[in-house]
Amino acid sequence: MASETPSRPAPRRLSTQLYLFCLVAAVVVPLLAFAGYLLMRFAANERARYEQEASQIARQIALVIDGELEGLVALLQGLATSAALARDDYAEFHDEARRLIEGSNNTVLLRGLDTRQYVNASRPLGSTLPQSPPVTPEERVAFLAGKAVTTDVYDAPSDGSVRIAVAIPIMRDGSPRYILAITVSTARIRDALIPAVPPGWIIGVADRRGRYVTHSSRHDSVTGKPGIAEYTAMATGRSGTFTAANFEGRMLLAGYYRTDFSNWLIAANIPQDVVERPLRQSLTALAALGTAALALSALLAYLFGRTVSMATIGLSQRAAALGEGRAVPPLSSRLAEFAVVGDALAAAGAAITERARERERSDEQRQLLINELNHRVKNTLATVQSIALQTMRGAVSMAEARDALSDRLVALAKVHDVLTSESWEGAELRDIVAGATGPHGGAERFVTAGPPVWLTPSLSLSLSLALHELATNAAKYGALSTGNGSVTVSWNVAGEGDMSRLTLRWAEQGGPPVQPPIRQGFGSRLIRSLSADIDATAAIDYRPDGVVCTIEAPLQPRTTPEDTTIAS
Repeated sequence: MASETPSRPAPRRLSTQLYLFCLVAAVVVPLLAFAGYLLMRFAANERARYEQEASQIARQIALVIDGELEGLVALLQGLATSAALARDDYAEFHDEARRLIEGSNNTVLLRGLDTRQYVNASRPLGSTLPQSPPVTPEERVAFLAGKAVTTDVYDAPSDGSVRIAVAIPIMRDGSPRYILAITVSTARIRDALIPAVPPGWIIGVADRRGRYVTHSSRHDSVTGKPGIAEYTAMATGRSGTFTAANFEGRMLLAGYYRTDFSNWLIAANIPQDVVERPLRQSLTALAALGTAALALSALLAYLFGRTVSMATIGLSQRAAALGEGRAVPPLSSRLAEFAVVGDALAAAGAAITERARERERSDEQRQLLINELNHRVKNTLATVQSIALQTMRGAVSMAEARDALSDRLVALAKVHDVLTSESWEGAELRDIVAGATGPHGGAERFVTAGPPVWLTPSLSLSLSLALHELATNAAKYGALSTGNGSVTVSWNVAGEGDMSRLTLRWAEQGGPPVQPPIRQGFGSRLIRSLSADIDATAAIDYRPDGVVCTIEAPLQPRTTPEDTTIAS
């Protein structure tokens, strides 16, 4: 006994609503992911820009501070040319130094390489002068080389204020005879850098030991105090960037630079959350937009799919009734094409019933009629399916897909009406052109010219859909989108009999300048695919002064209904 072949499990079926939602999600989700990727790339570029800007600001502030210190050196160099100093007249030099610092809290000192002070402009002439701090080995090397020196911050012995000093050697016989110095408050450095600080940035200046010289927003509370060790430890080398926390624990993006003159550390800081805020805001907006887009897609998929499902169920019920020989009622649907098919089914059912009552044809003729009907329904549904899939594939939103699909189905319904009025023997080309151009202004915007041409049903459908796409594109982007544009539709026939061939030309003029599209749209694909179906050729020329489309198709002699039925 032959073994039984195991039955295959039925494929899982999806509802129209779920299928449409998955289709839209398959488009929306990758777009959202790509947008997120672009945002991340933008954020990385923004961070790199902030890092570069931080380094540049630190370098600019360093130039400002070096300029301020070099200005103090210039004051000292001018004072060093004093004739009193040249003859070691300390009294007169004391007067000159006091005049130089009059009205300020600066101090001028004249001392030796040892700790002895000769002149202190902040004290009366003749008073006992304190010992100066010893010269460090690094300062001694610089003085012996005749170079200026900038000190680190220190607390003034007289009033405890935080100060810095700039000193130059006074050379005699190739060696330092005196050290001439001027001491200033660190507030002077703050006042010099504040005008150069960009909005939103925080500038910190530290000496060679890592103690604050000044701070653009907290000078009084930090000057002279040690900086954060973890922060300053990251400032290795001459310049660079890093991320670290400030005193409050707030993360900062810092760019630093060490000055040429004093070797102080200049840091330009901006809060990390300021750098990351645009990315967070954009990601939040993208998430909200994505959620809204998916929710809207689900709603539209449900509504649109429900309409298609109800119409499909209605067609199935009427097809079942037709097969069982029962009466087929008209289909009431908002989708024009489905309504046309329903009406066709109803009309076919009525015709079959009438013919069954009248017994005018044989069983073979009735079967031929049923086959013809099934063939036309399948062709129509295949056309509807192709239009729906192409529309959904090219649309950017469900609203656009709904409107475009509705327009195309209406255009298909109109040509069905024309063919139905001619018993599906064919249609006059002029009627096809009028049906496609009528909704867009008719004779007011279109010039038509050509001889009478009888078209087969397939050629009528193809040309009607092609003209609909051309007219829709012209209304959106071409000659019909302006008040002065127009379209010329002309045709002619070459050859005779089976060798005759139709040439139809669509030419737009008076519209906006035309640019070739970046990608092939649905209309172009439809025109070319329809042309292939009817063994025709189509060429679209995107001329600057208007789109020109030329379609060439073979013509067939007009046939009788019986011939059409048998051929089908």
